[in-house]
Amino acid sequence: MPKQRAVERHRRTPIANREDNQAYALGQLSAWVALGLVNVLSVSWLVEVPGAGYSVRLQHHLVDFGRHLAMALASFGVVFAWARWGRDSKWKQLVSLWLVSLLVATVLLAPDLAGLASRLSESTGVSDSLLLAAAVCGASTSVPALQLLGSWCQRGWLRLAVLPLVAVLFYLNATISPHDNPGSHFYLSWCCALLLAGTLTWPASWLQRVTAIPRWGAVTGAAGAVVWAIASLALPLPNAVRVDLAQWHANLLPQFGVARGHVDDDAEPDPNNNPFFASRADLPPIAPAAKSPLPSNGIVIVLSIDAIRFDTIRRKNRQFFPNIDALRSDGVQFTQARSPGSQTVYTLASLSMGTYFSQQHWSKEAGSHWPIKEDGVHIAQVLGEHGVFSSFPQSAPWMRPERGIMRGFTQSKYERGKGKWATAKELVNQMLPLLKEQRGPAWFFAHFLDTHYPYGVGKKKGRSTKGAYLHALRYVDKHIGRIIETIDEMGARDRTLFIITADHGEGFGEHGSSGHATTLYDEVIRVPLIFSGVGLNKAVRRELVSLVDLGPTLFDLFGVATPPSFMGESLLPLLLGKPKRFQRPIVAEGRGLHAMVFDDGTKVIDDTVHKTLEVYDLKVDRKERRNLADDLTPEQKAHVSRLRAFFKTHTRTEGEYRVPIRK
Repeated sequence: MPKQRAVERHRRTPIANREDNQAYALGQLSAWVALGLVNVLSVSWLVEVPGAGYSVRLQHHLVDFGRHLAMALASFGVVFAWARWGRDSKWKQLVSLWLVSLLVATVLLAPDLAGLASRLSESTGVSDSLLLAAAVCGASTSVPALQLLGSWCQRGWLRLAVLPLVAVLFYLNATISPHDNPGSHFYLSWCCALLLAGTLTWPASWLQRVTAIPRWGAVTGAAGAVVWAIASLALPLPNAVRVDLAQWHANLLPQFGVARGHVDDDAEPDPNNNPFFASRADLPPIAPAAKSPLPSNGIVIVLSIDAIRFDTIRRKNRQFFPNIDALRSDGVQFTQARSPGSQTVYTLASLSMGTYFSQQHWSKEAGSHWPIKEDGVHIAQVLGEHGVFSSFPQSAPWMRPERGIMRGFTQSKYERGKGKWATAKELVNQMLPLLKEQRGPAWFFAHFLDTHYPYGVGKKKGRSTKGAYLHALRYVDKHIGRIIETIDEMGARDRTLFIITADHGEGFGEHGSSGHATTLYDEVIRVPLIFSGVGLNKAVRRELVSLVDLGPTLFDLFGVATPPSFMGESLLPLLLGKPKRFQRPIVAEGRGLHAMVFDDGTKVIDDTVHKTLEVYDLKVDRKERRNLADDLTPEQKAHVSRLRAFFKTHTRTEGEYRVPIRK
């Protein structure tokens, strides 16, 4: 009989006893509080104080620590309640934790993993929905696995062994995927807390001291912590605080909270009846703006180099691009050119169709979103109708015409060697035989991916990231030199015009980010733009221009009318040294971010996903450090309204279609 009772008692009792679970509950609380304090110290040491001052940074700390405190209280409550009333085995605890983790992953992590799943779907042929479900399930198992690991490492030196792993996870959380994927950052913080909880489990003597705290003191402290935690999630936050929270990637749930202090859209968006702020559907084609310097058999060669920012093409770096520098030395350089986005796919689509991402129809038929169903007119299609040969050697498989990014070329082919993308050498090898055959008008376009991270051709031992980047540019420049040599051998300099540009720039630590695609600051949307060749004299132009101006400029060079759907204006008058007053705005967008740059130096960045606003005066703040959004002048408020009016007019919404967030 006593033996039977002992067996029954064993079946009812969890593997981990109640005291251990209560200690682990306090460990959870301590871990989240510790992570919150580390965040405060990290931000204070590593992240530049915002232009709005220390009061914004203090509010940032209060909000972020409050959110860590909210997770501390929630984790403590769940574990303590299980310890107090739970009657199941430890394995059932782990299963329950996995179910909670799966729910959290479905809500917070799935949006971040969707882009990865779609890219894998394109390369493997497996359904992106199936891949996404597998990724979410796999990621959710990390939570119970780490809790189990933490519970095994609660003794002696094993506790110290966990700390380096926690440090590595925290470092990854603070450095990877900047300005993006907040669900993934939350998940990594959760993993850090689970590991750290085992290390910070309180001994029995400390538990006795905690339980000895007077009830009024415990209730008061708990109530204060609860109020602080709820306030950090529920109270409306000033715009400057929300922007500052996004600068440190280990901040907890920066996308949460209610925004306040936004600009009312009550200003007149187009006081001069600007035609680019209205529908352009019924407008007639636009005649060429000036007489073209190209002869009837002219050749235009547009060479786009991936991720080359505006300040890379400068005198101190010219040993890395001698051929580009030679073209610049006798051509026209635009120093204030902007890309319509900070992702190659966005930019090439906008360049080819002359419209912006929000105006185009992006279908999810091929895994990720592509303009497969977009019925817009492409540059190559229009020029082809007027007898202009066009060539586009593709550097990546997603550039194929069926994806819809660039269509209508006479010759468009993808050939790849051993690398991930076709190299500059392989693209130029395709171009040169076709170039030598041309006797009539022709347009050649190539986009070189060699300078895309990780800058493979320049990634050699001992070189810094920036050094590898510049050496990759040198490799591309070498093969641009082969094109120039071929033109000279053909004796075709007097009928050729070169255009050198980039799809977007590249960040190297500015605004807490590296690479591109996640922001619209000038390091990623301000690009070089050089015209060199027949009929042009050396000049430096400081007018605001955009890559969407390339379409109308090409049409003018070949004497073809510009379709009214194109949102740019021809640069040909400026190339010929003539004045021109532009009406079109300078616009960029991507991942829910909208940006516009104005002639007075004002730049507006409107985040429609996280509901933040940034306004900079580029004439005095070229590095975009002082956000003026919370203290705007009337004219700056009008600029914000003009940006929003532009996207309200030009955002595609017919039927059930809604502009997607494409990663």
